Amino acid sequence: MFHMVFLVLAESEQLNAVVEAWQAEGVHDITVLQSKSLMPLRDRCRRDDLPLFPSLADIFENDEFDHFTLFTVVADAQIDQLIAAAERQIGDLNEPGNGALFALPVSRMKGVLRKH
Repeated sequence: MFHMVFLVLAESEQLNAVVEAWQAEGVHDITVLQSKSLMPLRDRCRRDDLPLFPSLADIFENDEFDHFTLFTVVADAQIDQLIAAAERQIGDLNEPGNGALFALPVSRMKGVLRKH
């Protein structure tokens, strides 16, 4: 069975090291998205300059993306390898502020791009 593994990096500077570590584990089809945490949303909604019914665009106006989210599809056996490789680069994921990783089962897959 295959799983989609997601890793949200807490520090954007860690991106290259984690990608290289995953590639060293044999994973080359990695998608990277810039992402934004909603954790500070509560503080941003207290701003005085927001419209009465703000959109997410209003709340995040002039904000930069502060995270990268990586995802890839791998066989079951590779999940623990990717977790270990990520933790070698960013530290124990059970520690606050080191990011978050989760894997979801993939019931069907079609059209996966493989260049290798």
